[in-house]
Amino acid sequence: MPRPPRILLEDALYYITSRCIYNQDIFKEESDYNAYFELLKKYKEQYKFKLYAYVLLPSHFHLLLELPGQSEEGSKGGISEIMHGLNSSYTKYFNGKYGRKGHLFRDRFKTALIEKDPYLLKLTAYIHLNPQKTNLVLSAKDYPYSSYRLYINKEMPLQQFLREEKNIVLGLLGQKSYEQFMQELIKEGDLGLHNDLQKKGVLGGVEFRNRIKAEFANKEGRKEEKAEEENEGPVKRPGLKVGNTVLVVALVGLGLTLVAKVALRANKAVVLKERPKVVVRENKPAFFNQDVVAVAKKTEATVLPATRSAPKIQDVLEGTTWQINLTPASGGAQETDTLTFSQKKFTSAKLSTKKFTSSNYSLRNAEHGKIIWETMQASAEGIALWRADISQDGRMKGVLSLRKEGLAVQDFTFNGQYWREQ
Repeated sequence: MPRPPRILLEDALYYITSRCIYNQDIFKEESDYNAYFELLKKYKEQYKFKLYAYVLLPSHFHLLLELPGQSEEGSKGGISEIMHGLNSSYTKYFNGKYGRKGHLFRDRFKTALIEKDPYLLKLTAYIHLNPQKTNLVLSAKDYPYSSYRLYINKEMPLQQFLREEKNIVLGLLGQKSYEQFMQELIKEGDLGLHNDLQKKGVLGGVEFRNRIKAEFANKEGRKEEKAEEENEGPVKRPGLKVGNTVLVVALVGLGLTLVAKVALRANKAVVLKERPKVVVRENKPAFFNQDVVAVAKKTEATVLPATRSAPKIQDVLEGTTWQINLTPASGGAQETDTLTFSQKKFTSAKLSTKKFTSSNYSLRNAEHGKIIWETMQASAEGIALWRADISQDGRMKGVLSLRKEGLAVQDFTFNGQYWREQ
């Protein structure tokens, strides 16, 4: 499936598919499917997109999304941001659970841009029929890891969040049931969508395709205008010969490599300089806050650090321990927990007693100098989703969501002002 232009249109759908590398399985057991369901729910709540249909197959998945109220692919909640978050979060879960490293999904996810009104119903059917077409089940309605059961009122606990989309789709059928609609399509045979979805990347009428071309032209025009503003003049396109072009690219690549190495060494030096050792006396945690003043002792090699901004690099949390206060969102007594970031792994002392495993965690820079970290822990009973930000003065604030099969979701807020270095 070719990559369509990264644009967004009103009343348009994104058909998305992503496959595992080396044709191995993405989902090995039921808890893996449930973990991905929970991530879908999390990102749907976060980015407010509509999810009309999905199917999770052992080696790949299909999704049908709509992103209402967005104006640019680069805006918050663009398709790239959503899918990067979904796939990277699941990869961390999968790698942590099965003791593997590296990428899980093959290349980049693939998308097709679809005209909504004439194709919404058929696309839900196309997605729901995948398990039957690939001979995983005799009937698509018997496959447990798709949204088909929701449409025929055989709801699963993790699918309640699709009610709005279901009502939109069923509203297009009039008095006919969704199961009747599916049976009619099965009798008709091939839906005639595969080639357009997998090879062309666009599905819609002439007017819809013209809208895509116009939006793509506008987007390219905005890029050129921005480049002209930054360069204070029109964008120059010098005509270089092929040999000269190759030479220039090679030299630029070599220069960037050297600059990157120098920058990396400089960053390491800054980290070492900005992260002095902390003494732990009498087995008491040496946490500190913005009121602590650095006291240098000439006769000792150890220095108590003053308040400092958190370094803006990816290993900022490595080797630190945080003491936090957990507050139930539904009310109740506050609890304490200790969070540890060590050897690229995250551990919660509280959840460790409940058999939640250590997990990989991700970091990214945010506005106002903050750093955001996220992770997902797993146990035999469910998953724990963590997300928090750290301000420049060393304060951590975040949320924890405990999700166990068959039980109500438990949400907590937490904060911590202190850390120590191990």
